[in-house]
Amino acid sequence: MQSPGGRYQLDGARLRFIGLSASLKLCLDGGLAEAAFFERLPKVASYRQRGRMLELRASDGTPLLRLQAEERGLAPLPPAAQISQ
Repeated sequence: MQSPGGRYQLDGARLRFIGLSASLKLCLDGGLAEAAFFERLPKVASYRQRGRMLELRASDGTPLLRLQAEERGLAPLPPAAQISQ
């Protein structure tokens, strides 16, 4: 079993993933989505980013994966003047 990892090469808009690996996990919900994700990654040849959306494409331009960034974490702190001590 290998720990998750891999490398990528970026040349302009050309993108290539190399030596991808993932740890073995039991995924009852969404297991097929993970399999499809790892099946498509080696086919990625380019990417397109618009705002928070990243589209990974095949060499012929066909979209293979669409990923959207989400903000997570704590809400920002109020300005120092509003913090009661």
